[in-house]
Amino acid sequence: MRVKQHLNMLPFQEITCCGHVISPSCPHLGSSPDRKAYDITANPKYGLLEIKCPTSVSISDVKYLKLHGQSYKLKETHDYYYQVLGQMALTGLLWCDFYIMCKDNFHLERIYFNQNKLNQIKEKLDLFYFEHYLTYISK
Repeated sequence: MRVKQHLNMLPFQEITCCGHVISPSCPHLGSSPDRKAYDITANPKYGLLEIKCPTSVSISDVKYLKLHGQSYKLKETHDYYYQVLGQMALTGLLWCDFYIMCKDNFHLERIYFNQNKLNQIKEKLDLFYFEHYLTYISK
């Protein structure tokens, strides 16, 4: 409930549920983004919103954030970065606002789609699915 109240204060014009998204070209890949966001000031106007609520007291305690100067950023080596990147690829949306709500404060960061990084992880996802997962479930 606290997250919902706080999200209502953020600069989005509209936030809607997404549901499960499956790639038409890669039906073995799917995702469930938390929300689709509309930001009148952005170009393009539609993007995603991913919400995390760790048990940390402060964002300074969140291990998947890294301090860059005066602000924090999601580590590009963390699974959450790959999750957000994959969600953007599957939905065709080019940005995702990554929101973290801690007990004492919050973090909001806009992450933009990166095709080069996606190419790197998609190879790994395909390899895992076709070489390991299918073998496992076919036993």
